[in-house]
Amino acid sequence: MNNLSLTASESHELATRVSALGAKQVLVLLRQLQNQSLALSLENKESTHERTLRQQAETSTKNKARITVFNNHVRPNS
Repeated sequence: MNNLSLTASESHELATRVSALGAKQVLVLLRQLQNQSLALSLENKESTHERTLRQQAETSTKNKARITVFNNHVRPNS
């Protein structure tokens, strides 16, 4: 759906199909495509959010390990 330009052949084919289907059915199909696009967009956002949470958890774990190493180096008998 990102490529919004059609060739002359594609435009003619689309016009022929629209004429054959009728405007109401075309609107239903467009709505279905829009809903699919929205669903995919939400999945991608969730994946990005999950990835961010995982990276934050990994960073937190690494920072805790660094603090432990630092504390053992500064205060070896603690």
